[in-house]
Amino acid sequence: MNDRKIELLAPAGSFDGMKSAIHAGADAVYIGGLLFGARAYANNLDTEGMKRAIDYAHIHGRKLYLTVNTLLKNNELNNKLFDYLNIYYEHGLDAVIVQDIGVFQFIKANFPKLAIHASTQMTICGVEGARMLKDMGASRVVTARELSLHEIKEIHNQVDIEIESFVHGALCYCYSGQCLLSSFIGGRSGNRGRCAQPCRLPYKVMKDNKQINSTNETYVLSPKDMCTVDLIPDMVEAGIDSFKIEGRMKKPEYAAGVVRIYRKYIDHYLINGRKGYQVLNSDKKELEDIFNRCGFNQGYYKEHNARNMITLKEPVKRARNEVLNKELEEYQVLEPKEKINGSLTLSTGRPARLVVKYGNVEAEAWGNTVENANKQPMDKERIYKQITKTGSTPFEFEEVDIQMDDNIFIPVQSINELRRNALEVLQNKILKQYRREDAFLRKTDYINRNIELKGKPVITSFNVYIEKESYLTEVLKFREVQTVYIDVNMLEKPIDYYINLCHQAGKKCFLSLPHIFRNTKKISSFNYQDLINEKLDGFLIKNYEEFDYLKSLYDKKELVLDYNVYTFNQMSHSFWMDNHISYDTAPVELNYKELLERGVKESELIVYGYLPVMVSAQCVHKTIEGCDKNSTKLFLKDRMNKQFFVRNHCKYCYNVIYNCQPLVLLDYEKEICSIKPKSLRLNFTIEDTKDISAIIRKYIDSFIYHKSVKNDFEDFTRGHFRRGIE
Repeated sequence: MNDRKIELLAPAGSFDGMKSAIHAGADAVYIGGLLFGARAYANNLDTEGMKRAIDYAHIHGRKLYLTVNTLLKNNELNNKLFDYLNIYYEHGLDAVIVQDIGVFQFIKANFPKLAIHASTQMTICGVEGARMLKDMGASRVVTARELSLHEIKEIHNQVDIEIESFVHGALCYCYSGQCLLSSFIGGRSGNRGRCAQPCRLPYKVMKDNKQINSTNETYVLSPKDMCTVDLIPDMVEAGIDSFKIEGRMKKPEYAAGVVRIYRKYIDHYLINGRKGYQVLNSDKKELEDIFNRCGFNQGYYKEHNARNMITLKEPVKRARNEVLNKELEEYQVLEPKEKINGSLTLSTGRPARLVVKYGNVEAEAWGNTVENANKQPMDKERIYKQITKTGSTPFEFEEVDIQMDDNIFIPVQSINELRRNALEVLQNKILKQYRREDAFLRKTDYINRNIELKGKPVITSFNVYIEKESYLTEVLKFREVQTVYIDVNMLEKPIDYYINLCHQAGKKCFLSLPHIFRNTKKISSFNYQDLINEKLDGFLIKNYEEFDYLKSLYDKKELVLDYNVYTFNQMSHSFWMDNHISYDTAPVELNYKELLERGVKESELIVYGYLPVMVSAQCVHKTIEGCDKNSTKLFLKDRMNKQFFVRNHCKYCYNVIYNCQPLVLLDYEKEICSIKPKSLRLNFTIEDTKDISAIIRKYIDSFIYHKSVKNDFEDFTRGHFRRGIE
């Protein structure tokens, strides 16, 4: 028998969903309130509903985690977050799930007794990221869904932190937290809980202006749902502590049905081990009937990516299993009862006394005085029947010891009142264990940092990011370029070659590290000596793992944070600056006014480029053409005939989808200069080499020399600089 405790964590998109999950056997539920949750369109609970849900979970010995897993703007963090959380904190909320590092710091400062779970939106992919969050104070890390069992086991073996991983439900095509597709094409940001799921739409895969996917296999970004019930022994032994089911947007019947099957097999394994572990086909069929997209896959636990993980075909609406659905609906109606014991004392001439006990919690109530019976005395059987009528309360008596004198009388109404009082006292004492009263708003040094804008705005140079070697010659022609970020995926020669070219032209040379840092051995095989090369000026960092891996070099190299390690608010920005980041990159989803409020004097602002809108473990090239370890130029054409460039980076095995239009902020020279960013950046990724010089010249003339420059880009976007996101 395995003594290890495994938590089964269920989604709750409503109060009924929470009840259903708890009744079916969930140890904990995660749920959203009215603010700051990654499912803004779920039936989220209002304040009273949330308090009621917290109490309901605690009465039944379960836990409730609140999703605060979106990025917060400056005014939200400063003016709304404390009041929003404080009510639930004092009421006994068990934990919050957090994406924003500023929110993380705020909660740690203001709600020190509240457990913080690092959301999968933080894209934690390895030991380094988990260790960093553990050191910061996280009690749990929710791993990226793309991790293998081997990678999870590495975290378990090397970092003393709880591990929560998704085991069932929908998969995003993109690494969670790295998707801007919905944001850029329609203004509905996944980082704000408003994803429109454009990945679930059909796309033509184009190569050399020809469609290469068949017309009935156009759902190339839509993964099948995950089902890992067969892998429960492997997942437990890999070190997963909390088995998380996806589905806050789904009906309560979904939560109940999935939970009860996973509960069955988790318990089976914990009791019996691997011996005889086998999932019945009827249970698998039931999971399929509850919900699936074109069948199931087993997630990424045993394969990095695969064609069979993608739906490809348009999902067919399954016939509803009415019998199963009706059965699962009962979980919303049923009221589970917690076993209690009681001791009732009825002595003539003394008040009736009832003591009830639930676990270690004991409650006592006194009633009316017991009298001598003038006519028919009360018998023990009648008293027992009356005292055990617990009705709609969450309790039921397992045993009641009745000590009573002979020939007594007490009105039935008095017995009922005594029972009600005792159970009310018991419930209050149970819930009181969870209450907190010590929260108060702690003023920090973060709030007003980075906002002062004195002096005349001056832009004297640009930094340039490149993903192709042929761009370098063009970039080095301009004395106004100060720093060149060399993407690690483009390196075809020893790194000294690129450093020397940059230095000879009077430029700094930074190495831009991979979007995803899955395995330190892959970077190490690139040659760690290159990373600490004395000539290399710094690094552009794109994830928590890279920062933790390189943080000891801060006194020798400049460490710069890219925009996909989000710093939406001053507190998140200040966290990184206090941890020896030289400067960060301003969030691309904030508009002009929000950037002004946040402050960008210690931040770089991207003013040109085809920005990545998806970074994935899945590979479009492999799905459609098969894996040949070669980078291939593909495009995804949507229903509006917009084409999104796709690049597969084989060295580190991840896929990048770029926006269909370049970001062009050439027209906003005055506004951008007025907010005084530390530096401006041009991103060159998929442009023709012949166009690089002309683009650089336009920006230099406009921003440095203040010349009137014509914006003659034919198809471009201004991103969120004006419109912003909700």
